[in-house]
Amino acid sequence: PGYVIESVYDGGYCHGAVPLHRALALPLERLARQARDERLAGIEPAALRFVDTETTGLGGAGTMVFLCGVARFEGARLVLRQFLLPGPEYEGGLLGGLGEELEAAAGLVSYNGKAFDVPALETRYVLSRQRPRLRELPHLDLLHPNRRLFRGEFSSHRLAVVERELLGFEREDDCPSAEVPERYRRFARDGDPTHILPVLRHNAWDVLSLVALAAHLGATCDDPARPLQAARAAEYAGEWAEAAARYEAAAAATDAPRAVRLE
Repeated sequence: PGYVIESVYDGGYCHGAVPLHRALALPLERLARQARDERLAGIEPAALRFVDTETTGLGGAGTMVFLCGVARFEGARLVLRQFLLPGPEYEGGLLGGLGEELEAAAGLVSYNGKAFDVPALETRYVLSRQRPRLRELPHLDLLHPNRRLFRGEFSSHRLAVVERELLGFEREDDCPSAEVPERYRRFARDGDPTHILPVLRHNAWDVLSLVALAAHLGATCDDPARPLQAARAAEYAGEWAEAAARYEAAAAATDAPRAVRLE
């Protein structure tokens, strides 16, 4: 029991300024070092699952995952499936369907998923006496490499800020995160879909941003137009000679800052 909303995006569909199909060319061997998870190396990008959840609260055993969006590539198309919980009594259906969706996954992509989405899902699986394989999967959490590469560039590294600054994607009439739990409670109480539709759109945008940000991150590691970020990527990956050359290029750029602090 439950709802699954499926949306299909052609490979040429752009989220902001980034065509989604670029994520099929992710340099996962290099990104594995950025993510500090060498298990990502050698994985085909088409075997990744892009995951984002919506919950009834911010933490604790009583917090339920009522919506989980999972995107995967089928050929050049991106298929997004959103698993929606009609009410708490149907949680087993959501967890079972989500488990089947992730069964063929070779790795996960998220934004702060290591700290929030995966622990929230694991808690619900454990309370339901099921054994999730989430922790076993290689995980590219985009928050951390984006923080390192674009340190000091933005006022915040919240997803809405990063997607605007890096992807050129501006959310119009978005559902504020603070409203999400209350909208779900109203939907679960009376079944009126008008309560939950803005949350579904919010979640879909989150997942599409994961795909586009992953593609952007992969390109940034070798982007001559962003020599400072490319230098940081090489340094963090332990490629010292390349990092030195890229830092020199960044210092020579006319718009480069006078000094870059390395931490």
